Amino acid sequence: MGTGTLLIALLVFGQAHAADAPDAGPTLPPAAEKTLEKWPIATPDPAGCKDGAAGAIAPGPENCGIRKRYLESKLASPLKVEDAVDAAVDKNSKVVFFGEDHLFPEGRRAYPELFGLVKKKLPEVDCIFLECKDPKGTRQKAIDRYLAGKGSYPALKDAMGCFNSTQSLLDFAKSQHLKVIPVDTEGGLDPRNEFMTDQIAKRLDASACHKGIMPVGKRHVSGERSIADRLKAKGIGVSSLNVQTSEREDEDMGNEWYRPDCDWNPPRQKERLGFLTRDAAGPTMEKQLVPTQKPGSWNRFDATILIPASPKP
Repeated sequence: MGTGTLLIALLVFGQAHAADAPDAGPTLPPAAEKTLEKWPIATPDPAGCKDGAAGAIAPGPENCGIRKRYLESKLASPLKVEDAVDAAVDKNSKVVFFGEDHLFPEGRRAYPELFGLVKKKLPEVDCIFLECKDPKGTRQKAIDRYLAGKGSYPALKDAMGCFNSTQSLLDFAKSQHLKVIPVDTEGGLDPRNEFMTDQIAKRLDASACHKGIMPVGKRHVSGERSIADRLKAKGIGVSSLNVQTSEREDEDMGNEWYRPDCDWNPPRQKERLGFLTRDAAGPTMEKQLVPTQKPGSWNRFDATILIPASPKP
């Protein structure tokens, strides 16, 4: 047998036996291998999907079966909120983000408690950055007056017109002697992210703020070219927490928790819970870890804080 014939025979033999070997699946980085805890994430899984649902054919965020196992695993061993915040917030972080859904007031009502836990972990926090537009500086002046005890909240609310400028947030800032700074601008998502990044970085660089907290829409933290990613690219450490409401009856208001295309949805929770949710490394793994329909999966955040939804009227 000639050398060429022998090589061909060996190749055919090797391919035949490789076909018999089980598929090892995707290769995970060591860190991801350690944290993913042996549940499957890479293949389509129609289990739990209604007939015709996207999850029956597509992997990743549309996968009902994987989503069910993921959420069940989190609910089986939740953390106390204070433990989740303590574990998720890195002591070297300069900014801690709270990703919110603007339509849920429940999350904002929890901010004094959550911000207090961050302040306990990071005593250097002296600023709260707001997703609030202030092209003429009038809102900053109104905030400063309120924090100095020179104005009423109703008057400030009329002047502000921002989702997360609640009285409880501002009163927390007043009690802790924190600055509250609007940093948003007009425009689309990407230019706004760039502007807010620059505004935050400018104040940190000038030591106008040593460390800050920012409640902000989730897409600004978890989407591509997010504020968090841009700050990290500048060498500024960040941590991020997802404020999630346990609403399951209204898909428009709670579709990160409730999925109408899946047979199984988690029960409404009655108390605040915490989960560590940055379970994977790299963008490929992030897309395969499921638990949201909105841009940015839970695992784009260091932790998720689950807030009970208010009873429907």
